[in-house]
Amino acid sequence: MTNLESTRVTLPILGVIIVDSSYNVIFWNKTAENLFNTKMEDVLGKNLKTVFENIGAGELFDVIFKGEKMAEVKVGSKSLQVFAFSEKVKVRGEEYLVIFIEEITEEMRKERLRELIVNNVRDVIALVDFDGKIHYVSPSLTFVLGYNVEEVVEKSVFEFVHPEDLTAVKKIFQEIVNKGVGKAICRVKRKDGEYVWIEAVGKVISFEERIGIISARDVTETVTLENLLRVINNVGKVIVHAKDRESLLNNVCNELTMFFPAVSIWLREEGLVKNCGKDFEICNFAEKVAKEGETVFETCEVCGKVKAAFPMIADGELKGVLVTCLDRTQKLDEEELQMLDVLANDIAFAIKALELEEAKRKAYRQIEDNIYKFAILVDEIKNPLMAILGLAEEKVEDEEVRRKIIEQVERIKNIVKKLDEGWLESEKVREFLRRYL
Repeated sequence: MTNLESTRVTLPILGVIIVDSSYNVIFWNKTAENLFNTKMEDVLGKNLKTVFENIGAGELFDVIFKGEKMAEVKVGSKSLQVFAFSEKVKVRGEEYLVIFIEEITEEMRKERLRELIVNNVRDVIALVDFDGKIHYVSPSLTFVLGYNVEEVVEKSVFEFVHPEDLTAVKKIFQEIVNKGVGKAICRVKRKDGEYVWIEAVGKVISFEERIGIISARDVTETVTLENLLRVINNVGKVIVHAKDRESLLNNVCNELTMFFPAVSIWLREEGLVKNCGKDFEICNFAEKVAKEGETVFETCEVCGKVKAAFPMIADGELKGVLVTCLDRTQKLDEEELQMLDVLANDIAFAIKALELEEAKRKAYRQIEDNIYKFAILVDEIKNPLMAILGLAEEKVEDEEVRRKIIEQVERIKNIVKKLDEGWLESEKVREFLRRYL
């Protein structure tokens, strides 16, 4: 999943100011605009000391270059406690100064300010040229991706992008170079070899110097939740449109394997009936969950893989167990486990509803078969009955005997008549069932 948003840009938490070797401003981000109530277009190309003096924060320039880190500045009627530090960066022989400014709250003043910023700011800030070469990266890189700064400087940003996302990321990077701004969401390799989802916002700060700034943050939890919600929504559609249990189970498994490497559905009466995905060992995990009747999220003792299994319950009846196998990078929080637990019960209700529909169709087929046999039986009674009547009238000479035979035949005819009337009513029932089943 990789995309570009050129009209809506996520900006860093810190105020970021970049100046050239003469201290002329070449970049002034949105946070700096908000801190100092001054737009970037009003300060570009101007000397930073003059800019600070004009906004009533002249002492901040001295604080930054004396390395004192913290100062109280006034911007109009507003008084700010700020923490500032800077890093020198050399790009193609040209020296730049990247200045980071953070407004200090009362709580932050109680902590070691530099350590707090380095360890807790989740955004990674980097300067890269138009070829993707990294010239500077903030210390927060270690927290987010595990690398030391020196391990990535002078390398290409593309070295760390997941191979499946690389083509799209390069395309977006080129669009940022052309348009000046953009955003990508892609997988990036951590130092430990695992991939995490990163949202990276890029902005050109100098077309002349072919240099830009990237602000990146880990959005793995957000992307994971979005993907899971998408899969759950698709499973919901499958449940609504399912016509029979077989197609329901097939399609549910197929949708869930868009998120999980492997999925199985175990039904109480039949055992393992569906098994989708890769490297899924059949074990007693489902039986264990069925016995306990509760969601289990742990490493399977039989196959050694992390699994999350959910009892499928409808109206208090256990219909089966949904078992999902996770890869080594996947994690499920309490909210996600609850959503999957609800989904398992929805599948159970769907199975029960389809079983009920099948029972209704079976009953209808039985009724239809009985009506057909009923009609044949009536005809089979009528024909011999008329023969008996004819023989009694022609062959039986004893008047009393003939009278009694004819009397019994008439009684049987009345019964057959009632059977005929019942058959007509049964036809109406069959037509009703045909229409609504």
